[in-house]
Amino acid sequence: WDFTFGGNYEDMFFFGLTLGVTTLRYFEESTWEERDDQDTIPYFESYQYNQTLETSGSGINVKAGFIFKPADAFRLGLAIHSPTWHSLVDEYSTSIKTDLEDGVIRDYTGPVFVPFDYNITTPFRVITSMGIIIGKQMAFNVDYEFLDYSQGRIRPVKRSFASDFTPVNKAMRSKYTASHNLRAGLE
Repeated sequence: WDFTFGGNYEDMFFFGLTLGVTTLRYFEESTWEERDDQDTIPYFESYQYNQTLETSGSGINVKAGFIFKPADAFRLGLAIHSPTWHSLVDEYSTSIKTDLEDGVIRDYTGPVFVPFDYNITTPFRVITSMGIIIGKQMAFNVDYEFLDYSQGRIRPVKRSFASDFTPVNKAMRSKYTASHNLRAGLE
């Protein structure tokens, strides 16, 4: 969901502000099964392993942008996108079902992991732009975007699990870098 407000002052200063609200749900269910339909394994009929993972949550971000247009043929822009702060919950469970040809089906349910709460913070970005119209015959635009992927973070809600995420956050800081994107167009 995006809630946006925008306006201008004397058709020279334009501004916009957006509050973004995200929701997500991811569901994964896996089943591994083995059967001895040919009766080649003594005392074994079948084995089934089930695993489920559900991740759900929501997030929030803010985006602000400004355009300065001192003349009809020239404009400068700046946009800042805050990180998205996600609050997520994982629920995970497993079960095993076996039939060993003795007529007794054994069901084992693994511990249902207490829902695990954690937060993910995405990197912020800054975008600048310039546009020029030349003689009402040609338009030129250039955008520069800065985004530092190494600034992403994942943190548990309970501090007692903080050390579990230290390797992941260190890996993000060491493997990911800042991105400088330059886009230009001529029409």
